[in-house]
Amino acid sequence: MGIGKVAFIVIISFLMIATTSLSSALIGTDIPVKKITSLENNDSGPYEGRLRVYIVQPLSIWRDHARVRYHFSLVDFPLIKDWLAHKWDEDLAIDYLGTYSKTVTWTGFASKNNVMVIAAVYDARGELKYSYEDQGAFLAHYLDAAAAARPGETAYNTVNADFTHTVIVEVATKTRCPYCPIMEDALYNIYKSGEYPFYFINMVFNRNNHASNFLFSPWEGYSQRVSPEAYFDGGYGIIVGGDDNIDNYITNITNCGKRDVHDLNLSLSVTSKGLFKLEFTVSIKNNEESHHPLKPTEPYNESTTYLKGKEYVFSTSTVDPDGDDLYYMFNYSNFFGTTTYNSGWLGPYHSGEIVNKTFTWNKKDDFKMRVVAKDVHGEIGPWSNVTGVVIE
Repeated sequence: MGIGKVAFIVIISFLMIATTSLSSALIGTDIPVKKITSLENNDSGPYEGRLRVYIVQPLSIWRDHARVRYHFSLVDFPLIKDWLAHKWDEDLAIDYLGTYSKTVTWTGFASKNNVMVIAAVYDARGELKYSYEDQGAFLAHYLDAAAAARPGETAYNTVNADFTHTVIVEVATKTRCPYCPIMEDALYNIYKSGEYPFYFINMVFNRNNHASNFLFSPWEGYSQRVSPEAYFDGGYGIIVGGDDNIDNYITNITNCGKRDVHDLNLSLSVTSKGLFKLEFTVSIKNNEESHHPLKPTEPYNESTTYLKGKEYVFSTSTVDPDGDDLYYMFNYSNFFGTTTYNSGWLGPYHSGEIVNKTFTWNKKDDFKMRVVAKDVHGEIGPWSNVTGVVIE
């Protein structure tokens, strides 16, 4: 589909959060490495993922530009406590053959006859992606498992001969977008066919603050700039604009369904607890070993204020399940992406060794910093949580 099919450009000032050099660095081929130290203990690390739960209305109170009600519109992210939060997922670390379970009681404006809970587990490791050339970069976390259930139901992640997992499609849309109904119709018609194990979520960002905060975030969301736009499995596949060729949507769904995903057993049970109240339980079992470096600690400095032109040392560390030596890469940007930096791969360092990096900022601004590690074999782990740095 050409960019000419993009029918509505949402003008916002979110710019790119990272440079092309960061993209190449993430691939892990920018510097040669050799095995320096390995304990060869074959210990498995935990599966590190991100649990995202959506409360949706199967038949929305909101209508699209064609005056037709949306289907599966986002109501809430029930795992966040503050609607101004900049993180919508719960971090997971599940040992090999271990099980995670969480029960949540949610209260909100949704009838028990018109509500669905969708639970999705995304890999904590990320890949830098762009929806198209001029859109800001985002860190894509690919889906490993998902399930959806209405009150009184228990559902499971689908695994069959054609699909390794249930596919999730997140849709950026708005009620005043004249071409958004095209994407809505295509996805709903595929869903109604019942031929493919997938669910889609309409994030109507001009009606729902949770949707807008998530979509526009350059750090935890999709750095959204265009509508409509569909993200398949967390950004593994992307469709931009009002594409009326239904085969393109089916191709993205089936391509995602064939992906090699981490082996998880996921179940979701939902119970109605009265007017506007639900209880849901998510259970996840990890059936596969992990050998990439673990998520590093977020970069740390003990200062409470940061001054322009002064040097500050930030520290981090992590471990490798196999005891391999590690390389680290620090990255930061301001919110609009007008100032970006990445250190390239630093090291090697021993597993568990504290790593220090000195930074100096020459302008006043608000920055967010994070770090990632890879082992000497090129296996890249998850990014750390971000550290906010306000330069005065």
